[in-house]
Amino acid sequence: MSKIISILSGKGGVGKTTLTANLSTVLQTEFGKNVAAVDGNITSPSLGLHFGFHEKFPVSLNDVLEGKLKIQKCVYVHPSIGVSIIPCNFSFYSDKNVDKLKKVIKGLKYDYIIIDSAPGLGKEAITAMEAADEIIVITVPQFVDISNALKTLQLARKMRKRIIGVVLNRVQNAEHEISEAEIEKLCGCKILAEIPEDKEVQKSTYRGMPLIVEKPNSGTADRFRQVAQALGLKASVPEHHKKVHKEEKKHHEEPLGDLTFLDKLSGKQKKHKKKK
Repeated sequence: MSKIISILSGKGGVGKTTLTANLSTVLQTEFGKNVAAVDGNITSPSLGLHFGFHEKFPVSLNDVLEGKLKIQKCVYVHPSIGVSIIPCNFSFYSDKNVDKLKKVIKGLKYDYIIIDSAPGLGKEAITAMEAADEIIVITVPQFVDISNALKTLQLARKMRKRIIGVVLNRVQNAEHEISEAEIEKLCGCKILAEIPEDKEVQKSTYRGMPLIVEKPNSGTADRFRQVAQALGLKASVPEHHKKVHKEEKKHHEEPLGDLTFLDKLSGKQKKHKKKK
């Protein structure tokens, strides 16, 4: 049975999608799990960008929510990482069908399904919480961000969701930041990891490859491993910096004509000529 985990935040800009991409990747590549990453931020998605896809997807979760196709038809397997990505398209989309998310996700069969939720506590975020078995809350260790994270935790408890813990992101160990001990006391749950402010995270996002792959031996990458270990897992590879295999995998239930996966989805790739 799939375990569904939603990554939530009280507000935007705290690193929710970055955590989703890196946690999904490390679970797939180092912990031997079959993982799907779902973009639950229906109206302003960005998960695809974190995996290097810059153009409109031929089919997406938006089509599934509109009842046009089944969710298995919009699964894209990353050719080098192996994570299955269920994206939303970058163009404008209403949240009117978002309440169907919980139902359609049940059609996926993976060890772990990681949902990148919308920020805040609007309709999209609440739906992502409802769809999850467990949640992780990510926040920045500053007063405004923590106050919003507390609201998210309060709602999760009201909905009787299991809270795995809180991830502190963009930590600078500055005087104005709230300490880990204080945050644990305020939130009433465990701090899973403290991820430092790291320019390499922004660079890896720009390059469209999760940091856990780009800089596997870095201290920041180890913090993402900490989050995976908090799920009660042990790495299945002898060394955490084992290279990701380069073999491309089948990416879709049906072939996308004469265009390859990256040709279709990445603006950096050239298109193949049509077969004669």
